[in-house]
Amino acid sequence: MRRSPAIAPLLAAGALAAVLAACQREQAEPVAGVTHTPEAAVQAMAESLRANDLRQFSELALPPALRERVAMRWEQDRAARAAPSAEDRAEFAQTMRDLTAPDAEETLYAEVEPQLAQWENEFATQGPLVMGMLSGLANVAINRSETLGPAQKEHAAGIVGALSAWATEAPLFDRERARQAVAVTVDTARALDLETAEDVAALDFEQALGRGGTVAQGVRQTLAVYGLDLDATFASLETHVVDQTADTATVHVDYELAGHPLGFDMAMVEQDGRWYSREIIASAEQRLAEPVDGAPPETAADAEPDAAPAPATARAANAAGAGNG
Repeated sequence: MRRSPAIAPLLAAGALAAVLAACQREQAEPVAGVTHTPEAAVQAMAESLRANDLRQFSELALPPALRERVAMRWEQDRAARAAPSAEDRAEFAQTMRDLTAPDAEETLYAEVEPQLAQWENEFATQGPLVMGMLSGLANVAINRSETLGPAQKEHAAGIVGALSAWATEAPLFDRERARQAVAVTVDTARALDLETAEDVAALDFEQALGRGGTVAQGVRQTLAVYGLDLDATFASLETHVVDQTADTATVHVDYELAGHPLGFDMAMVEQDGRWYSREIIASAEQRLAEPVDGAPPETAADAEPDAAPAPATARAANAAGAGNG
């Protein structure tokens, strides 16, 4: 079904964001030697994100054996994932054709420009109320979380507050900024070189990672158009070690988000002479422990770095596909 002009930019952004979770650059410089202290490890991870180098980030964030297991799991999930529906294939293909057409910038801006005045009027009267409600709901969810500790909840609430303040004041309906944002989206779509949903589904782990730097850069450029400068956020980052033992440490990180000072502690663990985030490792291990399409969780034998991946189970014909890299 052909989408209405009013929601075309949102669908385009959604299509790109869906790929973001699965992406990184295909070539990255070696990272050995830059993570021999907990503070250096945190700074190296931040620099890889600042450079939109998601592949290097994964190498810095995960021990080699664990990263290999994550890559194997990606392939298992990919093999088990249901093929896109005919409707999804048509929608995605049309979106990408619209985004990559020779006159895409002018065509898409012509679709969204008439809506800007309407959205601006609605936001002027309802925007503060909507933002207040969204912030309140986010803070309720944070406070009710059973996985976040008190310090993590405080940090998450600070992020919500900073982003809420930015969104309330951001020039979201400025015509020239909208034109710039459309241009960034079009450039990003062209650089992805993904014409169909099948192209996305066929990406293996490293290929998927290869697209992510491009998308991350596009997202950051779009946010910068509207005044959320993540380059400034990374530039403001400062770290210092709070405590350290032989194989554990706590690194405190201070930074600014949209002009708001924030900070948090990162628990680090040492493995084979390199330091890693304990939380990232735990998250990866938890994901690996989940079944692949109803298959048994990974066993201890499966966890060996040189173990062959278990055969992926077939997905039932009517199951909905879902992926998260």
